[in-house]
Order: sequence, then structure tokens, then C-alpha cells
Amino acid sequence: MRCCFLMVLAILTFFSYGQDLNSIYKESIEAHKSKDYTKFVALNKEALNLHPSQPTFLYNLATGYSLTDSLENTYQILKKLLSWNNKIDYQKDADFNNLLLSNRYTQSLDSLVNYYGQVKGVGYDFALFKGKRHLEDLVLLDSLLFATDVYHGELLKYNTKKNEVVVVKEFDLPVLALASKPDSYSVWVSTAKIHQSKKKGIPSNTPEIVEIDALKGKLKSRVPLDDDFVAGSMVFDKDDNLYISNSSKSEIIIIDTKTNTIKQKLPVDDGFNLQGITIDLDRNILYVADYIKGVAKVDIANDYQITWFQSDSFLLKGIDGLAHVKGNKLLAIQNNSSPKRVIQLSVNGSAIETVRLLDNNLNTTSEPTNGKYYEKLGFLYIANSSWPHYNKNGEAIFEKWEEQKVLQIRTDTFLDQ
Repeated sequence: MRCCFLMVLAILTFFSYGQDLNSIYKESIEAHKSKDYTKFVALNKEALNLHPSQPTFLYNLATGYSLTDSLENTYQILKKLLSWNNKIDYQKDADFNNLLLSNRYTQSLDSLVNYYGQVKGVGYDFALFKGKRHLEDLVLLDSLLFATDVYHGELLKYNTKKNEVVVVKEFDLPVLALASKPDSYSVWVSTAKIHQSKKKGIPSNTPEIVEIDALKGKLKSRVPLDDDFVAGSMVFDKDDNLYISNSSKSEIIIIDTKTNTIKQKLPVDDGFNLQGITIDLDRNILYVADYIKGVAKVDIANDYQITWFQSDSFLLKGIDGLAHVKGNKLLAIQNNSSPKRVIQLSVNGSAIETVRLLDNNLNTTSEPTNGKYYEKLGFLYIANSSWPHYNKNGEAIFEKWEEQKVLQIRTDTFLDQ
């Protein structure tokens, strides 16, 4: 049981149920050692009820199914794990000997390893932000690309015709999400109390959503938020309501930008850590990514009914940026997978029908984060955000920072399929 004992579950302590998971993990290992495989399966199922996509528990559940001769269940779990990391070396684990005797399963799994192991690089260089920066989100207004710099707390403007960058406005707090609406030269910026900042300590300022005149840099409006609010992403509907995913709490904040008031706090049941949020072309259906659980749709016209998408063959873990492009297609930035990548999801009802690799040849130790879809240009996204290169105190490790790139995946790459 090679992989079962390798992963330290320290990451789980970030969640309120971390101690429960660690206790379950230790108990499950004892069950495995004593060859009580039925109990081993039950404990890993229990853990996955708390954390549905945790790879160690998924892997261990697969081994438990193999050891109890439930080979179809073993196969189904391994399919998902290999979609997330095709280098999982299950063939060398004796706990899978039962499965390895079946050509039907091994041939199918081998084909998945080959598919997810292929290198795809369809992104073109669109913009380069030189110097020590940490970009998180972007919007494009005509030829001007606006981006948030987390560490410096700055809203930046990149002129795509002149390849020049200027600071539009500096904030007292780190800045994260960015949004705009059609026919407007305002941009909306979210601020947050997080440690990744050039300013020492956590300021007393309150997080807020700020509307900025994109050309003049003047503040037009502001809406204060809860002290622990950390925006994952933002998007407008057709009635000028701004929807903001809260990554510190499983909720979507709805702001009426006509009155600059919080209209509603919408809890997302069964969510864990909300990130990207996008909306369909009719601006009636929201799609929101949860870093642990996957992707959900929110029907605005139907009393915000929430439906979680299901996939039998793909692990929807670690999705950050999310963009609706057309019809039933979404683009997702999966920066917790190996390798990190941009994928295309085709949805139908509550199911993920297909997953297509678009770009996984990013050649960076940093990570892709957010992007936006523009019909004429395609998908623009930040390819190498500096998030991985801070120490545990939130101090930047500058020698690992890279000049920040925005890549373009052209529309005909994914909409002609």
C-alpha cells in the first residue's frame, strides 16, 4: 500500500474538520494493518463525506475496494484520480493485484494515463508584466488590460498597443477579484485582509468592493464587506447585480450596484471553498467553482436553485478560474492538478459530459489563476501567478517570482470542436 502512507494530512488542518479527518485517517491505517478491509473501506467513505475530493482517501478507498474484490468500484475511483494526476503509480501497489489481473480494467486505465499525459500547449503570449508582481485577476476594456496585483495592492493598466503598464490606483489592502460590465468604463475591485502583502501585518481597514473609473483612476463607489471576506471572483448579471464568491465562507454575495448595497447573501449548501464564478450569455445562470467539491450552477430566475455537476470519470478538484464561453461549454483553470492546466467542460443537466485538455504546458513553478472569455479574442488568463512563492508568514520569496504572463487561447481552439 505504497501511497497510503506517503501523504501527510497537514493540509487538512486548514479546515474546521481537520482533526476529525486526521483521526479517521489514523484509525483507517490501523484497520488496514490488521487486515480489516471492510472497516478500512467504511472509514475512508466516512472521511470522503467530510472532504469529497481528498486524494489520499480516494486512493485508499480504491485499495480497499480492490482488497474486498469490488473491482468495478476500484476502477471508477482510479479513473478519477488519474484524470487529476496521471502519474499515480498504482501498478506498483500490491493492494491492486486483483485489479491488475484484469486486462479489461488495466487497458482502459492505461489509455487514460496516455490521454492525460499528453502535452498540450495552445496558449499564445498576450501580455507581459515585468518586474516583481503577483497578478490575480484581469478584465479587458477595448485595448486596455486591467489586472490586480495582490502583493502591491494595485490596480494595473496594460496598454496592449504600446505594451506599457501603469498603476491606476493603489489600495491599503491586497486586491484580488476584478469585474466589469458591458458598455462601462468602470472596473470593480475587491480588497481583502490577507498576509500576502508588502505592508507588514494585517491593516485595520475593512475589505470592500470598490468601483474605479478605469481611465482616470478615481473612486466612484465602495461597499464594505465582512472583516473575513475574501473574494474568489466576481461577475455581473443583466440587472447590474454583482455576484461575488466568498472563498472564506461558502456563500455568494449579491451587490446591487445601482444603490451600492448588499442585496443578499446566498449560502451555497455543501460548498467548501468557492473560487471562480461566471455567467451564461443570457445572464440567467451562474456557474461557480468550489476548490474541493467541483462546479455548481445557480439558476438566478428559479430562486437561485443550486445544482452540483457530477462526473463519473473526472475529478473536479482544484478549479480556480471559471469562464462560460458558449452554450454548454465552460473553461476552467485547474491549478491543483498535476500538471496544472486549462480544461474545457461540456455540461448537460447536472452532468459533466466531456472534459477536454486545452493547455497543460505552462512551464512554470507558479500557478494559473483567473481568466475571462472575449468572443473575438478567446480566453485570456493569468498563467503564472505568484501564489506558491510566499513563506508561511506571507512573506514573498522574490527569487522564485516570475514576470507575470497573460496567455491567450484563441476562440477557434475550443469552439470549433
